[in-house]
Amino acid sequence: MNGRKFVFSVAVLASIFLFSGMLHAAEGLIEKVEFQKDNGKIESVVFHLNGPWLPKIFSLKGDNPRVVFDFMETAMVRSVPNAIETQGTMIQKIRLGRHADKTRVVIDLTAGGDFNFDQQFDEQNNIFTVQLFSANFPEKDAVAPEKVIAEEPVAETIAAEPVQDIVATAATAEVVESEKPAEPVENSPAPQEEEGPGVDPLLLEVTFENTSNKGEMILFKLNGFYPPEVVGEEEGTPLVICNFPGTRLDEKVVQTQAIHGEYIEQVNIQELKDSDLVRVTLELVPSKNYDLQQVFFKEDNLFVIIVNSYDSLDGMKK
Repeated sequence: MNGRKFVFSVAVLASIFLFSGMLHAAEGLIEKVEFQKDNGKIESVVFHLNGPWLPKIFSLKGDNPRVVFDFMETAMVRSVPNAIETQGTMIQKIRLGRHADKTRVVIDLTAGGDFNFDQQFDEQNNIFTVQLFSANFPEKDAVAPEKVIAEEPVAETIAAEPVQDIVATAATAEVVESEKPAEPVENSPAPQEEEGPGVDPLLLEVTFENTSNKGEMILFKLNGFYPPEVVGEEEGTPLVICNFPGTRLDEKVVQTQAIHGEYIEQVNIQELKDSDLVRVTLELVPSKNYDLQQVFFKEDNLFVIIVNSYDSLDGMKK
């Protein structure tokens, strides 16, 4: 272990000015936490909040895999327990603990599983939901959770988790707006569902840019709002892996790109037929501590990863 460190930050540039002043307000409350599951296919954790207090999120792999949610400047009401025994097939336990500047929620996962998770925020009701499902489950959005596990107080406190070498933080989550009532339609037949490649997530282009003083950038052009799942690996050559589930790769995309930049050495792009995803792997220059920012420009369907190092950032501040 050479002490390298990745720090990820995520932003979705939609309604960001509306919520930027709310993310760190001091009166956030977690009013209720529920565990829901649907026949072992989808398991969800539902947070009932008193406002749009969106957490920072990072995941830790290994023998004790878990996902950690830090609700900054947020407390829990007394009826929320310190632990929820879920008895799920994917989610083993939910642990909650109050720290000086945040409430930390730890979701303990089943070891050895291959899971994806989705998150959304119901702005109207201030409900933040995380859904966990198998990486091979194709229709997660079509199933509604059914079973709710009642919360029972458990006398357990959580010590602060040690900082790991790989940290993935999420600064904001996608906001789900309430739907407007449908306009009446005069006896017109229901349109046929469009078929063909246009209805599926499609990665159209992957390019490198080094024109910003914020760092080296990889730009992903898509045909919709399809942000990837991003993880870092530090063993051997440091890697940033971007998985685009259920996504196809445009035939014009160059699948091996030699960058030879200050931070990014090479970009490799694969279309994994067996798991129905596109994987983009960024090979980074070794022996650096990296800061990685993720930004999705929703109007342009453009996902951007910005790679920089702590040494460069410190130099810019001086």
